Amino acid sequence: MFEHSAVYMQLMDSKAAELERLLSQLSDVNDGMRNALGGRNDTRAHTLTRHRDILHDYQQVCTYTCALVLLMLLDMTHLQRSSISGSHVHYIIRSHAAGVQAAQQ
Repeated sequence: MFEHSAVYMQLMDSKAAELERLLSQLSDVNDGMRNALGGRNDTRAHTLTRHRDILHDYQQVCTYTCALVLLMLLDMTHLQRSSISGSHVHYIIRSHAAGVQAAQQ
């Protein structure tokens, strides 16, 4: 089981890094388009703002999903046997997500 967990963890790390790289590239493209507008405030600016909001949502989902997969890869039987409640698990997810978001900024 441990061997499989290590393989899954490596795969998750690889896919998470790839997603973060692609989201970063998308953010750079969005910034470049905003700079090309030269401060004009028209429908294109509104569209870019909406794209930025959607990108932010994708980044949050990616962060949350990575944290959730990490928890799933942990020994769940250990979590079930211990006194860790659902609220503690949610705290762990939020803490990990906050750490990932801080690293992205």
